Amino acid sequence: DRIARDFNVSITRQWPGGEDVPPVKNGDAVEVLIGDDLVITGWVEALPLRYDAQTIMTGIVGRSKTADLIDCSASPAQHNGKNLFLIASALARPFGVNVVDAGAPAAAVIEAQPEHGETVVDCLNRLLGQAQALAYDDERGRLVLGRPGSMKAATALVLGENILSCDTERSVRERFSSYLVTGQRPGTDDDFGEATIAAIRQSTGDAGVTRYRPHTIQQSGTA
Repeated sequence: DRIARDFNVSITRQWPGGEDVPPVKNGDAVEVLIGDDLVITGWVEALPLRYDAQTIMTGIVGRSKTADLIDCSASPAQHNGKNLFLIASALARPFGVNVVDAGAPAAAVIEAQPEHGETVVDCLNRLLGQAQALAYDDERGRLVLGRPGSMKAATALVLGENILSCDTERSVRERFSSYLVTGQRPGTDDDFGEATIAAIRQSTGDAGVTRYRPHTIQQSGTA
């Protein structure tokens, strides 16, 4: 999942109206449209300038409103008895970012408190792993919480129409011959130790990888 969309637009140095100073400033609010479709709502973060003896090229670079959640530290307030949506809303509120519930788990998180200096996204990522949920931004700059596979695209992808180009490495670097997932569940006074540590242990393989390449994953949530 990706929390903040970004854009990079190159423009001519001569602006409408003949003024020498571009009418766009760092920190300005911005909306990016493709045709009539809104795709990004965010902030201008850079105004790169490139020139040589013949040409001058300027640009506008920025990200979604949710970019502040990536860069900035979270308020260290403690959250008890709240679900993922309520905690995310509290973390995002100081930055003026609205949160949308698109199927986020409703169960309450036992306890959540950002560590000292921890960014909002780093804190959210820990909670997302525990809840088996995901987060991303939408075209209005809002933070959307949901579950994997909860939404499907209705538009067909057609080369030459809405697919203009494609580039892929077709790499096998992140493929492994075997995958082992391990985890544990909370213990009690009567149920603890090895029984809780071995609560999750599941393996599978990839027949397309012929070399010995094992990979072990520590499950981040509660079994």
